[in-house]
Amino acid sequence: MIGTTHESMFFISQVGSNTANNHDDYPWKDYVDQRFRDIPVIRVQSFEQHANTLYAIQKKDALKLENELREKDYRLLSSSQSFMQYACHKDELYTKADGYMLRTQAYTEITNFNQPNNNETVQHLLNIHTNRIKSLLDYFYDEQAITSFQYEQMHVERSVCQLDYLFFTPDITHPNGQVTFEPITISSLSPFMPICRYLHRLLAPIYYNKVACFITIDKGTDIIPSLEHYQQQGHLKPTTHLITLHMNDLYTSITHESLLKTLKRFLSEFAVEGTIQGMTHAAILTLTECLLHHQYFVYRNCIFRQVKGGGTGLYLIHILIEIYLFYWQQPLRMYQNQREIFVRCFDHLFLTWNEPLEKLDEILNMMDHFETSISYQINIQIKEIRYLEVKIRHLEDHTFYTSIYHDWKYEPFALPILRNTLSLAPPSIFRLALVRAVLCYSQLQDFDIEQQYIEYSFLFHRYSFKSIRALVKEFLCEFNATDLLVSHNQMTYDKLRQAVLEYRQHRLELQRERLDEDQKACIWYIHTRLKGAALSHAKRNPIQLLPDCFQNFSDSLKGIKLEIIGIPNYPSNTL
Repeated sequence: MIGTTHESMFFISQVGSNTANNHDDYPWKDYVDQRFRDIPVIRVQSFEQHANTLYAIQKKDALKLENELREKDYRLLSSSQSFMQYACHKDELYTKADGYMLRTQAYTEITNFNQPNNNETVQHLLNIHTNRIKSLLDYFYDEQAITSFQYEQMHVERSVCQLDYLFFTPDITHPNGQVTFEPITISSLSPFMPICRYLHRLLAPIYYNKVACFITIDKGTDIIPSLEHYQQQGHLKPTTHLITLHMNDLYTSITHESLLKTLKRFLSEFAVEGTIQGMTHAAILTLTECLLHHQYFVYRNCIFRQVKGGGTGLYLIHILIEIYLFYWQQPLRMYQNQREIFVRCFDHLFLTWNEPLEKLDEILNMMDHFETSISYQINIQIKEIRYLEVKIRHLEDHTFYTSIYHDWKYEPFALPILRNTLSLAPPSIFRLALVRAVLCYSQLQDFDIEQQYIEYSFLFHRYSFKSIRALVKEFLCEFNATDLLVSHNQMTYDKLRQAVLEYRQHRLELQRERLDEDQKACIWYIHTRLKGAALSHAKRNPIQLLPDCFQNFSDSLKGIKLEIIGIPNYPSNTL
């Protein structure tokens, strides 16, 4: 019985709507686990030997299941990388979370709400932070270190502020099946969020568009053009090493001093005028330092301060880490042959290497000696390696073969696992999974197999054959490739692949253009408690959330960009 042995469980929420209303007609009723009252929970056998048993539930039953588990002191936790959910006893969650906090030494407890006279602590901190921000902005404006426009963009309203809060989510992607926990910080209503957003808008186009555009990728399939060019140029040798580095705990391992030091160097080297859009380097550094040193949050009825790294909910932290890693990786780039591949997707680095491995060891040892903050796992292979969601094979004819990596512990029962797609609706995930497949596979027969896998996944989630066929046709129509339904051959597929490659390149160009535009734009951020489809609709039509006076006089909004921010449910003790 759950709750007596502290058994952990893996759940998949079936998102489709084609469900039977009568439990007697339930297609897998013989596989329903009887431990859950009034909730049809199905046992699913994983395709990987010795993997944990999976359980599937209908999405509409998720809240009921969560409440039933909570009665037994269990927690139902959503994974940050996939649509999987992990149920574990609260003791496991707290033990692993406390272990993470102890190991990283990134947090200091300030006070406990259970102690007397602490009711006003949150209000006091929020007042201090908003007053400090106002004083800094007033000072820099008076000193002409920021413009009046920048002052308004970074101004904070005390009435809408709440203290950040932290929780832990399971990471179930480890190859050995081990489940670890990682911290997630919610900062949507942080008093530092306006500063955070604006500084990110200042720095992002410089870093991503000018400094690191050729060595930064967003997803695994972005590496495929580099692999194809590498083999076409004859650089792929029988002894070529394929190498990945995965950096650990980046949000909690780098000191604030190190982040500020590399930011200062970055500004001096790549913003040589001394200002960015009128803001001085001194103002940027001081505001960043203030943000880093005043990261307070609520966790388990206590207030903590983060003393290393930064919260995952603050946009600026991500780019500060990117800048730090840009300098950390310089020795590798400096000593690597310029013909080799070198790309990084935040904490995942990939490179090819044709020099002796002893030389690589010397470089890494030198990097480890001068910078002890970064720990990483390195994988060196010749024949086959995984990088993010792509498997790369070195064939005997000295060509690369790429395929989509599937975690058979959970797939194909889980929806396709793609980066940064947890907020998307299933039809959008279906489309992106097909885009990924086309980018990855140059041969039609390989794409067909991957398409079948995607369809199996959606069938398990109770999508009908008819709705899946409609999604496929919609995808082909988008890329003017409906001929593939009639002329199912390699030539027709090549046209589809070329269209998808051009689409991906166009998306990257639009992304870079948006970064440049946002650096100069006046952006109004509108907070809303809307969720799901209503939130998606509001983001497409942001003017609907404005007061009637603005909707009736839309000319007054010329030159202003509206961005909708969905606000999660904050705990009551963050006010």
